[in-house]
Amino acid sequence: MSEPEGPKLVSLTEVSRETREQALDRLYDEHAAALRRFVVARVVGNLDVDDIVQDVYARLAGMDALAEKLPPGNRSTRAFLLTMANRLVIDRERHRGVRRQHRERLQLLQDRDRAPSPESIVLARDDLDAVAAAIDGMKPQWRRAFVLNRFSQLSYRDVARTMNVSTKTVEKYISKALLHLRAALLRD
Repeated sequence: MSEPEGPKLVSLTEVSRETREQALDRLYDEHAAALRRFVVARVVGNLDVDDIVQDVYARLAGMDALAEKLPPGNRSTRAFLLTMANRLVIDRERHRGVRRQHRERLQLLQDRDRAPSPESIVLARDDLDAVAAAIDGMKPQWRRAFVLNRFSQLSYRDVARTMNVSTKTVEKYISKALLHLRAALLRD
């Protein structure tokens, strides 16, 4: 009694030109799972795994004289397929790096285009000088309350404690400081 034979492993070197498509299908059935595991171990995101496996078989299908290029034996065929897949992974990573560099350069150019113009910088400095002059022109108590509240970000209560005055007095100081600031800026 003979033992039942397992699935016969295909080698394209034994296949005639007429059965090339069938041989590729069988080759896919035999090696796709191993190829997929191999690619998963090398690819960062699983999105490209099926594409890479598909590309390997698409390249096989497009090869002329494929039977002569594939080494004899199943292990050699699998090694050949894994080498192809590895090269495709390297090519994709290299291409991804080039695209990333291109995006970074494009972003730098866009950021440079968004940079303020020299004219707007001069106008902003003039506005800041006008605000600084208006603040300097305030009464000292108003200025101190305003600066503590707006620039040191202290609450009215904390400003009152710092200045040793009531919260109501701080409200009046800041109110008068804002009115003074508005009047000075409208004059400019």
